[in-house]
Amino acid sequence: MQAPDLFSYLEQVNKPILFYGMGDGADKALQICREHGIEVRGFFASDAFVRGQTFHGLPVLTLSRAEELYPDMLVLVTFASSLPEVMDAIRNVGKKHEIYIPDIPVFGDTCWSAEYEREHVPEIQKLRSLLYDETSRTLLDSLLAFRRFGRLEDLDATASVPDAPFWGLLHPHTWRAIADGGAWRGDTASLLLDAAPGASDLYCFEPDRHSFARLEAYAALETRARVHPIRAALWKDRGELVFDAGKGGSRNACAVDMLHPLVRQRVRKTESVPAVSLDSFFSEHPDLPLPDLIKLDVEGAEKETLAGGANILKKARPELLISLYHHTSDLFEIPLMLDALLPRYLFHLRRSPYIPAWDLVLLASPEEKTHDENRKV
Repeated sequence: MQAPDLFSYLEQVNKPILFYGMGDGADKALQICREHGIEVRGFFASDAFVRGQTFHGLPVLTLSRAEELYPDMLVLVTFASSLPEVMDAIRNVGKKHEIYIPDIPVFGDTCWSAEYEREHVPEIQKLRSLLYDETSRTLLDSLLAFRRFGRLEDLDATASVPDAPFWGLLHPHTWRAIADGGAWRGDTASLLLDAAPGASDLYCFEPDRHSFARLEAYAALETRARVHPIRAALWKDRGELVFDAGKGGSRNACAVDMLHPLVRQRVRKTESVPAVSLDSFFSEHPDLPLPDLIKLDVEGAEKETLAGGANILKKARPELLISLYHHTSDLFEIPLMLDALLPRYLFHLRRSPYIPAWDLVLLASPEEKTHDENRKV
């Protein structure tokens, strides 16, 4: 590929372009293609999902029918999955056809490009200087290559397979209190307790009403620690946020204002959800122990949540497990924000297998905690 990035290449390519998958990702990718003057011939999906439907006025084909009509097609993967069998199916398509995975942001409409990367060279260089280990720096290099070109081999090079809880980079045995932002149904809380047998309190924040009902049921049964289910969205201050109420307990419950305009048009039912900052929550509950770990997977509100927890972060100096993939700029803006807020922290990047480059996390630990552990060894 001689072009500086994927969409510049697609402007030049002389092959029929088909999307593999439908939904929000395809909506966004189609808009970007149209902005670049790139023609998309159609869509295909796995046989189990094809029932004669159309998408954007074009029929949705089975893979075999797409191959019959377009034997030399170029494939853009426009859906997301962490299921091994689905990722294997994508790789199998890639063995027969030229295939790319455009790095479309979960939220917002700013897409990574060669131009965007050039505009943010200082921030990316600063991020690199903050990363504590070579694994993180190598991951960053592969991730930047993937974001530019959408190649499977670059994406695969970013994935980490944990051989210990949290890749052995955090210190779960020191956690007594944990704040879990985006607790969903209690799944992450249970995993955190598996790793932290000494934990006494978990503060689980979840805005989606369907997921929260499951979270409350989990909390009532959990005996290893006190689980405090809090139906609220973490945010920069106290107030209310409007959420999509039609998701039925999906993982991606988020404030409507954060949705891409194309996705926002499909929201049919909304509800107001209380918003709370970490600082306001702990100031209103001074009897609760401050968190030793803060985990945030709050669907694009990570920066606002960190801003609303600045006092607690400075006071408690907790370990951090923060999602870095919801907005295009999260990759560098969140680490740089934390570096300014929390001196002498060690930063690592890790990512679980996922197509596209989702589940990228920043693991951050106070320098003194790691050095204390090293002295014990």
